[in-house]
Amino acid sequence: MAEIVRIGVCSPRVSVADPDANAREIIRLTEEAERQEADLLVFPELCLTGATCGDLFKSAVLLKGAEDALEAVKKATRGKKTTVVVGLPRQYKGKILNVTVVLRDGAELCAVPKNTLTIEEKRYFQVGKFQGEMPDICSLSLRVDWKARGAKNAAITVIPSATAYTVGEAKRKRALTLGCSKGGAAVYACAGFGESTTDDVFSGYAAVCANGNVLYENPPFAYNEIGICAFSLEEIKRAKVTAQKIKIDETPITPNLPFLCEKAEYETIMRAVATGLASRMRAVKNEKLVLGVSGGLDSTLALLTSLRALDMLHLPHERLVAISMPCFGTSDKTKNSAAKLCELSGATAREICIKESVTLHLKEIGHNGAHDSAYENAQARMRTMVLMDTANHEGGLVVGTGDLSEEALGWCTFGGDHFSNYNVNASIPKTLVKALVAYEAERLGGAWAEILHTVLGTEISPELLPPENGKIAQKTEEIIGSYEMNDFFLYHAIFGGKPPEEVLRLAAEVFGGEADEYSQPLARFYKRFFGAQFKRSCAPDGVSIGHSLSPRGSWRMPSDASVALWLKQTEAVKE
Repeated sequence: MAEIVRIGVCSPRVSVADPDANAREIIRLTEEAERQEADLLVFPELCLTGATCGDLFKSAVLLKGAEDALEAVKKATRGKKTTVVVGLPRQYKGKILNVTVVLRDGAELCAVPKNTLTIEEKRYFQVGKFQGEMPDICSLSLRVDWKARGAKNAAITVIPSATAYTVGEAKRKRALTLGCSKGGAAVYACAGFGESTTDDVFSGYAAVCANGNVLYENPPFAYNEIGICAFSLEEIKRAKVTAQKIKIDETPITPNLPFLCEKAEYETIMRAVATGLASRMRAVKNEKLVLGVSGGLDSTLALLTSLRALDMLHLPHERLVAISMPCFGTSDKTKNSAAKLCELSGATAREICIKESVTLHLKEIGHNGAHDSAYENAQARMRTMVLMDTANHEGGLVVGTGDLSEEALGWCTFGGDHFSNYNVNASIPKTLVKALVAYEAERLGGAWAEILHTVLGTEISPELLPPENGKIAQKTEEIIGSYEMNDFFLYHAIFGGKPPEEVLRLAAEVFGGEADEYSQPLARFYKRFFGAQFKRSCAPDGVSIGHSLSPRGSWRMPSDASVALWLKQTEAVKE
């Protein structure tokens, strides 16, 4: 009779920098795996401390705590048949290593340091070798000894991971696991809920594959604590396991509009961003949110994200304090949209007219009433003050609304809408904001669809100048150019690092015409991007879904860098 192997994979709830709490969680799940007769149980990378400890990895306190926690887990495996794979930072011969340890029956079978490190990981960890170290393919490759179950050895590739979520993650990680499982089996386990969401979010994706077939998959943000699948050991060694093969050749991003992903990814993106917010609320033990609702695209998406986060935490929508703050530039259309959104959401809705307070403030500083930058920015800063003070009064978090495109272009008021406690739109460009709101309209239907399509049909504006005949007077894209083009420039010129000549050639291919026709829009983009770095240098925490301008690792640039060289090359195309 063929020997049946049972492999388990976990997505534990992590407490960052609290090894004792993490050890208790790992022991609990290990006991559950033992009850289900699992032979092998794989946890994510650095699960004993959390993978997002940053410079705390250099702390002797954390390193000692991690070893003590490992000892507790090791002791808990005594008398058990399940082989357990966990990760921790370990000091060894003067180096700090990112180590994966294999435990069974109260013993440490082997410890394998991760030797393929990213630039960020090299800030905390070094490469190193232990005696008897085995080959390192992504994380590690082991031969698990099944003699305790009366079976022969079989190749099992174990891939503990702590990679942050990015658009299209599931396809890439599935492809990796499938590739590693050809001729054997592979187990992938990624960090999940509880990891720090300062700038990233972790999906908890997991998969078990054999001979290029998927046997078990924990989808992104499903956060199933434990999954166990059983299959024949002989099938791993000799034959294909019967299972539905999942396509892996789909691309998550369309060629011409790189920020607009497949429709299938929209739900995952919404879950990712909401998970980041929910994780932050849980981490700071906060159960209330404060949001400024303008009736525009960005605040609408932030509203939808906030409702999802509350649902994840099983909190009523009344815990969202949604405030509309009409002032000099507010149009009837956006005011009505804001009121309708608040009504449908079930949030605690408030309207606070700030005209009087802004007028008084401008008078106090000696302003003459001109429609200048002080006139515009005073409104944005007053709104932020109202939100921050309300959050203090209510004991809540201010949810930021500024999107990635606005961060790139500096289209925000420093000390105004630039600030929040946590920005849910931080890595979502305007083109994707539109797509996500449209997706939510289709998903929710009914009255939600009606109001969301109204928002989508409203011209984009900061609404800081008085309306003309009741209609929006200040139109953003007339001032800074179309968001489709600016997002295109951001993707290729900044994230892609392409020189101006190539960016212009690509623009002509995508949008039509000649390359030199786009010199002026590209020059405007470069000027705004370089000039806005000082705002990005102190940007609040926010979720990243792949592209980010966070100063904490995603984009590092001096605030006083010169744009001259880029402008010179852009202008050269016209000559």
